[in-house]
Amino acid sequence: MSIKFNVNGFPYEVQAADYPPDTTLNTFLREHLHLTATKYMCLEGGCGSCVCVIRRRHPVTQEVQSRAANSCLTLLNTCDDAEIMTDEGLGNQLSGYHPIQKRVAQMNGTQCGYCSPGFVMNMYGLLEQHRGQVSMSQVEDAFGGNLCRCTGYRPILDAMKSFAVDSNVEVPAESVDIEDSFELLCPRTGQSCKG
Repeated sequence: MSIKFNVNGFPYEVQAADYPPDTTLNTFLREHLHLTATKYMCLEGGCGSCVCVIRRRHPVTQEVQSRAANSCLTLLNTCDDAEIMTDEGLGNQLSGYHPIQKRVAQMNGTQCGYCSPGFVMNMYGLLEQHRGQVSMSQVEDAFGGNLCRCTGYRPILDAMKSFAVDSNVEVPAESVDIEDSFELLCPRTGQSCKG
C-alpha cells in the first residue's frame, strides 16, 4: 500500500511496507526528510515541540480543513492525502520568515528556541482553522499543550495574542539585526546575497 502526501509543498509517496507500523510523522520528518525544526521530545503529546499543521479534505463536504497536530502521535500510515506544513515550510532565512515567526522574535518570545517551532505551528494552525479570525481567548486556550521552560510564557503569549481580532497587545517597532544592516556581495557573481 502506498501513502501519498505533501510536506511543505513537495509530494512524497512511501510504501507502508517499508516502514514499521508504529512509525510516526515526527520520525519521518526528522530522520527521513531531515526537517529538524519539528522537535523530538516527550513522545506523548504533552509538550507541543513536535507540532506541525495538517490539511486534508473532509470526506463528505470536500472542504479543506487545517489543524495543528502533534507529529509524535500521528502515525505515518494515517497521512495519506494530507498536506503537511512544518516550520521550515512556513518560512526561513532564504525565502523570508512568516509573520508569526517574525512576531515571536520581535516580542522576545524565545530564549533557547527549542519550543519556538511548536508554538509557531500551533498558532499557524489556529489561524488556518479559523480563517485568520481568532480572539485573544481562543489564542490563550489553544496553547495548553505547548511547554516552554525558559520564557515564562508571557512574551510568547503576547506575540500570539497580537494576531487576535480583539488584540490589545502593543507590538514594538521592528528592529534590524546588525547582520542585516549591510549588504553582502557574492564574491563569485558580484550580486547581492544573504550570505
